[in-house]
Amino acid sequence: MSQLLLFPDFLGGNPRKKVLFFLIIVLTAMKTTAQDSGDSRQRATGLLHRNLPATGLSQTAINSYLITDAYTDRKSGNFLVYLQQTYQGIPVYNKISVYIFKNDTLIGQTPDVFRISAGVPTKPQYSVSPGQAIRNAANHLALSFAGEPRLVRKDDIRQRFVYQAAGVARKDISSDLIWLPARDASGVRLSWNVRIAPAGSLDDWMVRVDAETGVVLGKSSFVVYERPSDGCQDLSCPTALPLVTGESFPDLYQTALDATPGQKPLAPPPAVTDVNYHVYPFPLESANFGVRTLENNPWLRAGTNNDAITLGWQFDNSMNYAYTRGNNVWAQQDLAGNNATTGYADTSLTPIPSLRFDRAIDM
Repeated sequence: MSQLLLFPDFLGGNPRKKVLFFLIIVLTAMKTTAQDSGDSRQRATGLLHRNLPATGLSQTAINSYLITDAYTDRKSGNFLVYLQQTYQGIPVYNKISVYIFKNDTLIGQTPDVFRISAGVPTKPQYSVSPGQAIRNAANHLALSFAGEPRLVRKDDIRQRFVYQAAGVARKDISSDLIWLPARDASGVRLSWNVRIAPAGSLDDWMVRVDAETGVVLGKSSFVVYERPSDGCQDLSCPTALPLVTGESFPDLYQTALDATPGQKPLAPPPAVTDVNYHVYPFPLESANFGVRTLENNPWLRAGTNNDAITLGWQFDNSMNYAYTRGNNVWAQQDLAGNNATTGYADTSLTPIPSLRFDRAIDM
Protein backbone atom coordinates (compact mmCIF):
# COMPACT_ATOMS: atom_id res chain seq x y z
CA MET A 1 0.00 0.00 0.00
CA SER A 2 1.49 3.36 -1.02
CA GLN A 3 1.37 6.31 1.35
CA LEU A 4 1.69 10.06 0.79
CA LEU A 5 3.99 11.73 3.28
CA LEU A 6 3.13 15.39 3.81
CA PHE A 7 5.88 17.53 5.27
CA PRO A 8 4.87 20.36 7.60
CA ASP A 9 5.17 23.90 6.28
CA PHE A 10 7.79 24.91 8.85
CA LEU A 11 10.34 22.77 6.99
CA GLY A 12 10.09 25.07 4.01
CA GLY A 13 11.90 23.98 0.89
CA ASN A 14 15.06 22.71 2.57
CA PRO A 15 15.59 19.08 1.39
CA ARG A 16 18.04 18.31 4.21
CA LYS A 17 15.47 19.29 6.80
CA LYS A 18 12.89 17.10 5.06
CA VAL A 19 15.21 14.09 5.04
CA LEU A 20 16.10 14.64 8.69
CA PHE A 21 12.42 14.94 9.61
CA PHE A 22 11.64 11.72 7.71
CA LEU A 23 14.45 9.86 9.50
CA ILE A 24 13.16 11.09 12.87
CA ILE A 25 9.71 9.70 12.02
CA VAL A 26 11.13 6.32 10.98
CA LEU A 27 13.40 5.98 14.01
CA THR A 28 10.59 7.01 16.36
CA ALA A 29 8.31 4.37 14.83
CA MET A 30 11.03 1.72 15.19
CA LYS A 31 11.63 2.69 18.81
CA THR A 32 7.89 2.57 19.54
CA THR A 33 7.57 -0.93 18.01
CA ALA A 34 10.55 -2.22 19.99
CA GLN A 35 9.19 -0.63 23.15
CA ASP A 36 5.76 -2.22 22.60
CA SER A 37 7.42 -5.60 22.13
CA GLY A 38 9.48 -5.15 25.29
CA ASP A 39 6.44 -3.99 27.26
CA SER A 40 4.45 -7.05 26.12
CA ARG A 41 7.19 -9.41 27.24
CA GLN A 42 7.52 -7.61 30.55
CA ARG A 43 3.77 -7.93 31.07
CA ALA A 44 3.92 -11.61 30.11
CA THR A 45 6.64 -12.26 32.67
CA GLY A 46 4.59 -10.60 35.40
CA LEU A 47 1.42 -12.51 34.52
CA LEU A 48 3.23 -15.85 34.47
CA HIS A 49 4.69 -15.22 37.91
CA ARG A 50 1.38 -14.03 39.38
CA ASN A 51 -0.46 -17.04 37.95
CA LEU A 52 2.34 -19.51 38.69
CA PRO A 53 0.22 -22.18 40.50
CA ALA A 54 -2.35 -22.20 37.67
CA THR A 55 0.32 -22.69 34.98
CA GLY A 56 1.60 -25.87 36.62
CA LEU A 57 5.17 -24.68 36.07
CA SER A 58 7.87 -24.24 38.68
CA GLN A 59 9.56 -20.94 39.46
CA THR A 60 12.77 -22.38 38.00
CA ALA A 61 11.06 -23.26 34.73
CA ILE A 62 9.47 -19.82 34.40
CA ASN A 63 12.84 -18.16 34.97
CA SER A 64 14.66 -20.34 32.43
CA TYR A 65 12.13 -20.52 29.60
CA LEU A 66 12.07 -17.98 26.76
CA ILE A 67 9.08 -15.81 25.90
CA THR A 68 9.09 -15.95 22.11
CA ASP A 69 5.97 -13.83 21.61
CA ALA A 70 3.30 -12.00 23.63
CA TYR A 71 0.45 -9.88 22.33
CA THR A 72 -3.21 -8.90 22.83
CA ASP A 73 -5.71 -10.46 20.43
CA ARG A 74 -7.66 -7.63 18.81
CA LYS A 75 -10.95 -9.52 18.63
CA SER A 76 -11.20 -11.22 22.04
CA GLY A 77 -8.98 -8.91 24.06
CA ASN A 78 -7.17 -11.96 25.45
CA PHE A 79 -3.44 -11.70 26.11
CA LEU A 80 -1.47 -14.61 24.62
CA VAL A 81 1.98 -15.70 25.76
CA TYR A 82 4.20 -18.17 23.87
CA LEU A 83 6.79 -19.87 26.07
CA GLN A 84 9.72 -21.81 24.60
CA GLN A 85 11.05 -24.63 26.79
CA THR A 86 14.80 -24.55 27.32
CA TYR A 87 17.33 -26.67 29.19
CA GLN A 88 20.69 -25.21 30.20
CA GLY A 89 19.79 -22.18 28.08
CA ILE A 90 19.29 -24.25 24.92
CA PRO A 91 15.80 -24.51 23.31
CA VAL A 92 14.05 -27.87 23.25
CA TYR A 93 13.01 -28.32 19.63
CA ASN A 94 9.36 -27.55 18.85
CA LYS A 95 8.32 -27.35 22.51
CA ILE A 96 6.35 -24.11 22.83
CA SER A 97 3.50 -23.70 25.32
CA VAL A 98 0.70 -21.16 24.96
CA TYR A 99 -0.89 -19.35 27.92
CA ILE A 100 -4.01 -17.19 27.58
CA PHE A 101 -4.93 -14.44 30.03
CA LYS A 102 -8.11 -12.43 30.47
CA ASN A 103 -8.12 -9.51 32.92
CA ASP A 104 -4.69 -10.69 34.14
CA THR A 105 -6.09 -14.14 35.02
CA LEU A 106 -5.06 -17.37 33.30
CA ILE A 107 -8.12 -18.73 31.44
CA GLY A 108 -6.52 -21.30 29.15
CA GLN A 109 -3.27 -23.02 28.34
CA THR A 110 -1.78 -25.50 25.90
CA PRO A 111 1.36 -26.80 27.59
CA ASP A 112 3.93 -28.63 25.49
CA VAL A 113 6.84 -29.65 27.69
CA PHE A 114 9.31 -32.51 27.26
CA ARG A 115 10.48 -34.18 30.45
CA ILE A 116 14.27 -34.30 30.45
CA SER A 117 15.93 -36.96 32.58
CA ALA A 118 18.66 -36.26 35.09
CA GLY A 119 21.18 -38.08 32.91
CA VAL A 120 21.43 -35.25 30.38
CA PRO A 121 24.73 -33.33 30.72
CA THR A 122 24.39 -30.10 32.68
CA LYS A 123 27.15 -28.49 30.61
CA PRO A 124 26.42 -29.53 27.02
CA GLN A 125 29.34 -29.43 24.61
CA TYR A 126 29.30 -30.08 20.89
CA SER A 127 31.96 -31.80 18.83
CA VAL A 128 30.55 -30.72 15.46
CA SER A 129 30.83 -27.00 14.74
CA PRO A 130 27.85 -25.04 13.40
CA GLY A 131 29.67 -24.58 10.11
CA GLN A 132 30.32 -28.31 9.79
CA ALA A 133 26.65 -28.97 10.56
CA ILE A 134 25.73 -26.71 7.64
CA ARG A 135 28.07 -28.61 5.32
CA ASN A 136 26.60 -31.95 6.47
CA ALA A 137 23.08 -30.65 5.92
CA ALA A 138 24.01 -29.36 2.47
CA ASN A 139 25.56 -32.73 1.54
CA HIS A 140 22.38 -34.46 2.69
CA LEU A 141 20.40 -32.19 0.35
CA ALA A 142 22.89 -32.85 -2.49
CA LEU A 143 24.10 -29.24 -2.45
CA SER A 144 27.74 -28.39 -3.21
CA PHE A 145 29.71 -25.48 -1.79
CA ALA A 146 32.11 -23.69 -4.13
CA GLY A 147 33.94 -22.42 -1.04
CA GLU A 148 33.64 -22.33 2.70
CA PRO A 149 30.43 -20.76 4.06
CA ARG A 150 31.24 -17.37 5.61
CA LEU A 151 30.12 -16.58 9.17
CA VAL A 152 28.29 -13.24 9.13
CA ARG A 153 26.53 -13.17 12.52
CA LYS A 154 26.66 -15.10 15.76
CA ASP A 155 25.04 -15.14 19.18
CA ASP A 156 27.30 -17.05 21.57
CA ILE A 157 24.77 -16.86 24.38
CA ARG A 158 21.90 -18.41 22.43
CA GLN A 159 24.25 -20.48 20.27
CA ARG A 160 22.87 -19.17 16.99
CA PHE A 161 25.17 -18.80 13.97
CA VAL A 162 24.35 -17.34 10.56
CA TYR A 163 26.40 -18.05 7.44
CA GLN A 164 26.48 -16.74 3.91
CA ALA A 165 26.90 -19.19 1.05
CA ALA A 166 26.62 -17.51 -2.33
CA GLY A 167 25.36 -19.81 -5.07
CA VAL A 168 24.16 -22.47 -2.65
CA ALA A 169 21.30 -20.78 -0.79
CA ARG A 170 19.06 -17.90 -1.80
CA LYS A 171 19.30 -16.41 1.69
CA ASP A 172 21.60 -16.72 4.70
CA ILE A 173 21.85 -20.15 6.34
CA SER A 174 21.25 -20.39 10.09
CA SER A 175 22.52 -23.03 12.49
CA ASP A 176 20.92 -23.12 15.96
CA LEU A 177 21.90 -25.38 18.85
CA ILE A 178 18.86 -27.31 20.17
CA TRP A 179 17.84 -30.31 22.22
CA LEU A 180 16.07 -32.74 19.88
CA PRO A 181 13.54 -35.01 21.67
CA ALA A 182 13.56 -38.67 20.63
CA ARG A 183 10.41 -39.95 18.93
CA ASP A 184 9.91 -42.53 21.68
CA ALA A 185 10.38 -39.85 24.37
CA SER A 186 13.42 -41.74 25.70
CA GLY A 187 15.60 -38.64 25.86
CA VAL A 188 17.10 -35.73 23.96
CA ARG A 189 20.12 -35.29 21.72
CA LEU A 190 22.18 -32.15 21.40
CA SER A 191 21.75 -31.12 17.76
CA TRP A 192 22.09 -28.32 15.25
CA ASN A 193 18.92 -27.13 13.56
CA VAL A 194 20.06 -25.92 10.14
CA ARG A 195 17.72 -23.85 7.97
CA ILE A 196 18.72 -23.73 4.34
CA ALA A 197 16.76 -22.53 1.30
CA PRO A 198 18.57 -23.90 -1.79
CA ALA A 199 19.22 -21.46 -4.63
CA GLY A 200 17.24 -22.06 -7.80
CA SER A 201 14.30 -23.76 -6.06
CA LEU A 202 11.34 -22.98 -3.82
CA ASP A 203 12.49 -25.42 -1.13
CA ASP A 204 13.09 -24.24 2.43
CA TRP A 205 14.52 -26.96 4.68
CA MET A 206 15.08 -27.45 8.39
CA VAL A 207 17.73 -30.16 8.84
CA ARG A 208 18.61 -31.56 12.27
CA VAL A 209 22.25 -32.61 12.60
CA ASP A 210 23.68 -34.48 15.61
CA ALA A 211 26.07 -32.09 17.37
CA GLU A 212 28.29 -34.97 18.52
CA THR A 213 28.48 -37.25 15.48
CA GLY A 214 27.43 -35.00 12.57
CA VAL A 215 24.80 -37.50 11.44
CA VAL A 216 21.61 -36.06 9.93
CA LEU A 217 18.78 -37.01 12.31
CA GLY A 218 15.84 -35.67 10.33
CA LYS A 219 14.57 -32.91 8.12
CA SER A 220 11.32 -31.14 7.34
CA SER A 221 10.26 -28.70 4.67
CA PHE A 222 8.20 -25.53 4.79
CA VAL A 223 6.97 -26.34 1.27
CA VAL A 224 4.31 -28.89 0.24
CA TYR A 225 4.11 -29.95 -3.41
CA GLU A 226 1.32 -31.65 -5.32
CA ARG A 227 0.86 -33.09 -8.78
CA PRO A 228 -1.56 -31.44 -11.24
CA SER A 229 -5.19 -32.32 -10.59
CA ASP A 230 -6.50 -31.55 -14.11
CA GLY A 231 -9.30 -29.54 -12.54
CA CYS A 232 -10.88 -32.56 -10.84
CA GLN A 233 -13.16 -31.44 -8.00
CA ASP A 234 -15.11 -34.64 -7.33
CA LEU A 235 -14.50 -37.35 -4.72
CA SER A 236 -15.07 -40.06 -7.33
CA CYS A 237 -12.44 -38.86 -9.78
CA PRO A 238 -8.87 -40.24 -9.88
CA THR A 239 -6.77 -39.05 -6.98
CA ALA A 240 -4.09 -36.47 -7.65
CA LEU A 241 -1.43 -37.58 -5.18
CA PRO A 242 0.50 -34.76 -3.52
CA LEU A 243 4.24 -35.10 -3.12
CA VAL A 244 4.92 -34.13 0.49
CA THR A 245 8.54 -33.26 1.10
CA GLY A 246 10.27 -33.88 4.41
CA GLU A 247 11.44 -37.16 5.93
CA SER A 248 9.95 -36.27 9.29
CA PHE A 249 6.46 -37.03 7.95
CA PRO A 250 6.68 -39.96 5.48
CA ASP A 251 3.81 -40.50 3.06
CA LEU A 252 1.29 -38.31 4.86
CA TYR A 253 -1.27 -38.69 2.11
CA GLN A 254 -1.38 -42.49 2.15
CA THR A 255 -1.49 -42.50 5.95
CA ALA A 256 -4.51 -40.21 5.83
CA LEU A 257 -6.31 -42.46 3.34
CA ASP A 258 -5.62 -45.52 5.49
CA ALA A 259 -6.98 -43.71 8.54
CA THR A 260 -10.12 -42.50 6.79
CA PRO A 261 -11.17 -45.05 4.14
CA GLY A 262 -13.17 -43.71 1.24
CA GLN A 263 -12.26 -40.08 1.90
CA LYS A 264 -9.88 -38.42 -0.55
CA PRO A 265 -8.71 -34.82 -0.33
CA LEU A 266 -9.99 -32.55 -3.06
CA ALA A 267 -7.84 -30.38 -5.24
CA PRO A 268 -7.53 -26.60 -4.80
CA PRO A 269 -8.98 -23.99 -4.58
CA PRO A 270 -10.68 -23.90 -1.13
CA ALA A 271 -13.89 -25.89 -1.55
CA VAL A 272 -15.26 -26.05 2.01
CA THR A 273 -17.85 -23.33 2.60
CA ASP A 274 -19.43 -24.36 5.90
CA VAL A 275 -18.33 -26.57 8.82
CA ASN A 276 -19.94 -27.58 12.11
CA TYR A 277 -17.79 -29.06 14.87
CA HIS A 278 -19.34 -30.74 17.95
CA VAL A 279 -16.67 -29.88 20.49
CA TYR A 280 -15.86 -28.57 23.92
CA PRO A 281 -15.54 -24.89 22.98
CA PHE A 282 -12.44 -22.97 23.95
CA PRO A 283 -11.30 -22.55 26.68
CA LEU A 284 -12.92 -25.80 27.95
CA GLU A 285 -10.40 -28.63 28.07
CA SER A 286 -12.73 -31.60 28.64
CA ALA A 287 -16.11 -32.74 29.95
CA ASN A 288 -14.84 -31.94 33.44
CA PHE A 289 -15.26 -28.25 32.68
CA GLY A 290 -18.45 -28.05 30.60
CA VAL A 291 -20.55 -29.57 27.82
CA ARG A 292 -20.03 -29.95 24.08
CA THR A 293 -21.67 -27.52 21.70
CA LEU A 294 -22.00 -27.34 17.91
CA GLU A 295 -19.62 -24.64 16.70
CA ASN A 296 -20.14 -23.22 13.19
CA ASN A 297 -17.16 -21.86 11.25
CA PRO A 298 -15.27 -20.87 14.43
CA TRP A 299 -12.38 -19.31 12.49
CA LEU A 300 -14.65 -16.38 11.60
CA ARG A 301 -14.41 -15.21 15.21
CA ALA A 302 -10.98 -13.85 14.41
CA GLY A 303 -12.73 -10.91 12.70
CA THR A 304 -13.47 -9.93 9.13
CA ASN A 305 -10.17 -8.10 8.67
CA ASN A 306 -8.04 -10.90 10.08
CA ASP A 307 -5.88 -12.88 7.63
CA ALA A 308 -6.50 -16.02 9.72
CA ILE A 309 -9.99 -16.49 8.22
CA THR A 310 -9.06 -16.64 4.53
CA LEU A 311 -8.53 -20.41 4.22
CA GLY A 312 -10.82 -21.77 6.94
CA TRP A 313 -9.77 -24.87 8.84
CA GLN A 314 -10.05 -27.60 6.19
CA PHE A 315 -7.58 -26.30 3.60
CA ASP A 316 -3.79 -25.99 3.72
CA ASN A 317 -3.29 -23.96 0.53
CA SER A 318 -2.72 -27.19 -1.36
CA MET A 319 -5.49 -29.62 -0.47
CA ASN A 320 -9.06 -29.64 0.84
CA TYR A 321 -9.84 -32.17 3.58
CA ALA A 322 -13.08 -33.88 4.67
CA TYR A 323 -11.42 -35.02 7.89
CA THR A 324 -9.83 -33.13 10.78
CA ARG A 325 -6.83 -31.74 8.96
CA GLY A 326 -5.98 -28.28 7.66
CA ASN A 327 -3.37 -25.57 7.79
CA ASN A 328 -0.71 -26.55 10.40
CA VAL A 329 -3.13 -28.96 12.13
CA TRP A 330 -3.89 -32.67 11.82
CA ALA A 331 -6.15 -33.68 14.71
CA GLN A 332 -6.11 -37.44 15.31
CA GLN A 333 -5.92 -40.13 17.95
CA ASP A 334 -2.56 -40.26 19.70
CA LEU A 335 -2.97 -43.09 22.20
CA ALA A 336 0.80 -43.63 22.41
CA GLY A 337 1.44 -39.91 22.96
CA ASN A 338 4.25 -39.80 20.39
CA ASN A 339 2.77 -37.42 17.77
CA ALA A 340 2.99 -40.08 15.05
CA THR A 341 0.84 -39.69 11.93
CA THR A 342 -0.82 -43.11 12.17
CA GLY A 343 -3.79 -42.29 14.41
CA TYR A 344 -7.43 -42.11 13.31
CA ALA A 345 -8.77 -38.70 12.34
CA ASP A 346 -12.44 -37.78 12.56
CA THR A 347 -14.24 -37.83 9.20
CA SER A 348 -17.12 -35.54 8.33
CA LEU A 349 -20.61 -37.08 8.29
CA THR A 350 -21.37 -35.00 5.20
CA PRO A 351 -19.34 -34.39 2.03
CA ILE A 352 -17.57 -31.24 0.88
CA PRO A 353 -18.53 -28.37 0.64
CA SER A 354 -20.63 -28.49 3.83
CA LEU A 355 -18.98 -30.58 6.55
CA ARG A 356 -20.35 -31.81 9.86
CA PHE A 357 -18.24 -33.37 12.61
CA ASP A 358 -20.94 -34.52 15.02
CA ARG A 359 -20.23 -38.03 16.27
CA ALA A 360 -21.26 -39.37 19.64
CA ILE A 361 -18.42 -39.93 22.09
CA ASP A 362 -17.97 -42.89 24.41
CA MET A 363 -17.32 -41.52 27.88
